[in-house]
Amino acid sequence: MLGGEKMNGKVVIVTGGSSGMGKYMAKRFVSEGANVVITGRRADALEEAKREIAAPDGGRVLTVPMDVRNPEQVAEMVGRADAEFGRIDALVNNAAGNFIFPAEKLSINGWNSVINIVLNGTFYCSREVGNYWVQRGLKGNILNIIATYAWHAGAGVIHSASAKAGVLAMTRTLAVEWGKSTASASMRSLPGRLSGPAGRSGFGNQRKQSG
Repeated sequence: MLGGEKMNGKVVIVTGGSSGMGKYMAKRFVSEGANVVITGRRADALEEAKREIAAPDGGRVLTVPMDVRNPEQVAEMVGRADAEFGRIDALVNNAAGNFIFPAEKLSINGWNSVINIVLNGTFYCSREVGNYWVQRGLKGNILNIIATYAWHAGAGVIHSASAKAGVLAMTRTLAVEWGKSTASASMRSLPGRLSGPAGRSGFGNQRKQSG
């Protein structure tokens, strides 16, 4: 998705963009000339991230506080992005939530929390942006973040692994449904950590940067 001058003037939505990997990606997009919409649940964290992401010769940054688990808020976010920039070219479904916990001790609330953020949130955002493109006869790109345990077993991550496996299937399905007419749906697996602050935020902090 990154491509030098190809990003100039493009508009990219990055969910969970106030910290960690989301902020890292948003900063890169802006440095390449793209306008970026970053979302998250905390307005103060988004504004702080905006100050870090902004570049003198880069694109603009719009912050939209919202919860990806709420489809109405997702729809409002897409409307704000369109009102601000007049276009949407790409969506990065980065918002995530996770914590290590044995399956037999995991509460229903703990299970639902991760499923709602990772699986449902990815669908709500993809559906809303996909409809935006379909209604206007446009094409765009959706990037979903997948973890290696979507394919392989891992102790203590049954909630996140199940959600990410669902996102994997969702991505493949959207690629079949939309690939020729509307959206290019793709995914990236992250077997390790990013270098720098984005990587040092670590696995345990994913729950904090979700949403």
